[in-house]
Amino acid sequence: MCILFVAISDNPKDDGYQVIIANNRDEYFERPTKPAGFWNDDPHCISGLDQKAGKEGGTWLSLSTQNKIGVLLNIQVLSKDGGTDTVGTKKGRGFLVTDFMSTPKTARDYITSVERDGDTFYPFNLALLEKSANSDRWRLHYCNNEDQHSHEVWSNGIHGIGNSTIHKPWNKVKHGINRMETIISQFKAAKNKTNRKEELKIALLDLLNDDKSHLPDPQLESQLPQAWQKSHSAIFVKPTEGIRCGTRTNTVVIIDSEGLCEYVDRTMEDSINADSVKWTTSNYIFQMDYKNSHPKLDRMKLRRRSSLLLI
Repeated sequence: MCILFVAISDNPKDDGYQVIIANNRDEYFERPTKPAGFWNDDPHCISGLDQKAGKEGGTWLSLSTQNKIGVLLNIQVLSKDGGTDTVGTKKGRGFLVTDFMSTPKTARDYITSVERDGDTFYPFNLALLEKSANSDRWRLHYCNNEDQHSHEVWSNGIHGIGNSTIHKPWNKVKHGINRMETIISQFKAAKNKTNRKEELKIALLDLLNDDKSHLPDPQLESQLPQAWQKSHSAIFVKPTEGIRCGTRTNTVVIIDSEGLCEYVDRTMEDSINADSVKWTTSNYIFQMDYKNSHPKLDRMKLRRRSSLLLI
């Protein structure tokens, strides 16, 4: 499970940004994961990568310097015994993002092909962003495999997606959209947006670590076992007794009006001790619109730091 907030500007020069993303990855603590970094087989793409046997290389969020972003969010469905229905032989959903990164297809064409094979995957939300050629404007393409004719396209505004279909949001998604709107409006109003970027990052990470419960929530309660409901009703999901699952990664992406991208990855280090979690934060700064050059070697800066957080 994950949660996603996206702000798309229709006036980047005045607003100071093209796209802003805040995303949480919620996952079992035992699931092995490679921290965010540029891919060895495609140096234009950056993401964390799933390392679970049989699903190596899948991801929940990835960005390409060639003006593409993909985000995957699972849709939770109760099984007949009241648990989460995820056991079976269907395809791993994480490849929906990695395949989009490597395809020459547009987001619209890619979603058309995904919809044809939608029943072969467990329920999902898929959000794909791409920038129009010779422009500073982005579009967000959304689909899921629970609704018919679910493909929708947004060119501006603030959007939130969680673990239900887009038109049946959980309360925490609605709460997060409201907070995101406040954060973005404050950033847009700043006179010197370059100096305010650090404050913007802190505010977005604070949003992603909001652990306030938003129950009652009839939509969430219809999708999750009772033991999961309280913890998963918050944007930041804490593990509960007997359930080693929760928010493992915060990702913030800020693409400014000039196409300079800052990609912030704050993730739990493996061998997770839920009582004393060690986090590693990595900041990648690079220019978008790289077509033929290697961003890792050209204009990218990288800073790493580790910190201790008790949850």
